[in-house]
Amino acid sequence: MDYLDTIIFVALAILPGLIWLFFFLREDKHPEPGRMILKVFLFGALLAIPVIALFVVIEPFLEVLLSLALGKLLIIVAFAPIIEEVAKYLAVRTSVLYHPECDEPVDIMIYAVTAALGFATVENILFLLPLGVSFSLQEVVMGSFMRFIGATLLHAIASAIMGYFLALSVMKKKKRMQFVIGGLVIAILLHSAYNLLLVIQMAIIFIPLLLGVSLVVVLLCFKKLRNSPVTSFDNSESS
Repeated sequence: MDYLDTIIFVALAILPGLIWLFFFLREDKHPEPGRMILKVFLFGALLAIPVIALFVVIEPFLEVLLSLALGKLLIIVAFAPIIEEVAKYLAVRTSVLYHPECDEPVDIMIYAVTAALGFATVENILFLLPLGVSFSLQEVVMGSFMRFIGATLLHAIASAIMGYFLALSVMKKKKRMQFVIGGLVIAILLHSAYNLLLVIQMAIIFIPLLLGVSLVVVLLCFKKLRNSPVTSFDNSESS
């Protein structure tokens, strides 16, 4: 790729995450500072690197221990959803959950989505990189679009659901652990279902339905948190 090709490739790789980020940021009536959004986005992106490296180590081991097909299936349907959703949760928890700027229930969902889209952007770059080596513009554009309506949206939705339950865990401290675990389990199951549909080649039929229904649920969760009394929200780490 020459200089111009590289610019186009990078733009197409990051565009899906940015579009969904601006879409979800509209759900916050009191917008978060740009520096915090950038910080959490980059934190999610940085965490994608060790996660992907871990997959590189685990996959050959599983393929030898089990079989080529079964090893790949476990990575795609089990290990990837668990590791990725936990990593995105940790990105939110360590970077912003106890920050003073995170001062409303809905903020947690916003930051969860932001971390997820940072994570997804790194995945998008790696996914599109083989297409960009020879730089077939048509293939890169199509790949970017498919990531936009598929995996990138999945990451945002799964983490938004996790963020909703994380917000509930802060608001209802007596059930904090139950909400955190419950949110992670739902996010992992959604991610696993998406990956399984890809593996069994039923993506065209069921994935739009899965993501469409899940997106509606997420928007309803945003609405519910926006209407939550701020006085019940105390995200101090000691609480």
